[in-house]
Amino acid sequence: MDAFSLKDVVLLVVGAGMGAFAERVLGRPWDRHVMARMRKLRARRKGRKAMRKLAVSGEFLTLGHARERVFVHQFSPRGFGRDHLDTKLVVAEPLGERIERLPEELRPVAVAELPERIEQQRRRIEDDPSAWNEEKLGVAAVRVSRDPRYDEPQLRIHFHQTDYATFSVLTNAWAQHVRDLDVETLSAGLLREVLPGLSHSFGINATVVTADGRLLLTKRNARISSNRPLTHISVNEGMRADDLTAGRPDPYATLRRGIEEELGIDIPPAAGVFHSLILDANRYQWAFLGHVDLAGTKWDAARVKAARAAGRSIDNWETDAVRDIPFTFDAVVEELADHQGWIAHGWANMLLTALYEFPSKHDRLLDVLSRARP
Repeated sequence: MDAFSLKDVVLLVVGAGMGAFAERVLGRPWDRHVMARMRKLRARRKGRKAMRKLAVSGEFLTLGHARERVFVHQFSPRGFGRDHLDTKLVVAEPLGERIERLPEELRPVAVAELPERIEQQRRRIEDDPSAWNEEKLGVAAVRVSRDPRYDEPQLRIHFHQTDYATFSVLTNAWAQHVRDLDVETLSAGLLREVLPGLSHSFGINATVVTADGRLLLTKRNARISSNRPLTHISVNEGMRADDLTAGRPDPYATLRRGIEEELGIDIPPAAGVFHSLILDANRYQWAFLGHVDLAGTKWDAARVKAARAAGRSIDNWETDAVRDIPFTFDAVVEELADHQGWIAHGWANMLLTALYEFPSKHDRLLDVLSRARP
């Protein structure tokens, strides 16, 4: 090998120094300010393109390959705190009488068949050592009024007691019935009223942001999600008959219980708020959607995952995994782009939480939805 001359060494050293200088002076700012911005714009365009596949048809958000339909009954930009929510436990008429009041085209099961089908389901549950016939709450009536001080919505919800067996029979019968029924033909008036005899559950759902600003997402266990191993928000709980405060059904008590059972954490009483009332039209399931902010608590993302790994979340079998993303508007929009991979009402929860938490960004979200096509 030929020896380096002094000139070669000098040129090599000078060239390396100039390269390092150029990288430091030009390369990092270029990557930080130009290339990063281009990557961000490409990701945003990709997300918008994907979200345009979302169907906004009639009164529904229609989501995923199964075309699950979610009806947003009421959204509140300030949330339904206890001063904007009135609940009551009522005694329902006999189930057969309620089903008979349905229009014939909306009756998912013959009244004469109901008692035997429900009794058969109770026997199946009794024979299954891993199942139990939980006492639940269904919805009897929903009324919306206005707070005269701020012209904001207030909710009055009447609940009735029921059980899991009745819920299972009616939910499955309705899901089968609407496969042959175009639920988009349901009028807004029918959607806003509780159809008699069909509601035997009330869901409590919430997005959760940790103390370090991470949004928690889960992948549901297919066994308990109707064979839908899809992405979901981290709290999904049904109201039980004993979720009461001073004798009244208390959705906030269900929220605290759901977070403790599904994530293994305790939250301050004022940590969460419900911002939306929805109806899953494919299963005729009413639900609250909400948001929990753990800022100022000990629960950062790492600690939540440690609680799950240590077995504190007694219902961790309902989900196969927990992951977290930054709770920023752009990160949420990017996640919303893949609605095909989501449980429908979980996706709706993310969307409506974004409307609730990022009020200055409404136009960007609504632009995407208004351009959507079936």
